[in-house]
Amino acid sequence: MGYVRPERAHLVAENEMQGAPDIAVEIVSRDSRERDYREKLHLYQEAGVSEYWIVDPLQGRADFYGLQDGRYVLLPLEANRIFRSSVIPGFWLNVDWLHARPVPAAYRCLEEILRSTRSRRRKKKGS
Repeated sequence: MGYVRPERAHLVAENEMQGAPDIAVEIVSRDSRERDYREKLHLYQEAGVSEYWIVDPLQGRADFYGLQDGRYVLLPLEANRIFRSSVIPGFWLNVDWLHARPVPAAYRCLEEILRSTRSRRRKKKGS
């Protein structure tokens, strides 16, 4: 799965894409571990994908890589659970949501993201 910024949407055709996405997301399965953590990480890095997210439900972890000087670095989480994307302005993700059982409703998570984003904007304007 991938994400392409709106200003690069012209690169997406019906059955193909001209170039790399801005974000690539892989969900690890038993038979994809080597591909996701090594092969695809290298492939996406070489292609210039800005962020690579690996969600591993089998190990209960999520890793987020950002491209810096042509190399991926593991991006830190705020409070060990919040990932903030540098590609999608205002978007953040609580990694606890990825491993919760039952999985929280997507709408509830989106509401929390939007509420938090509005609050942060208000605080910045007031500064």
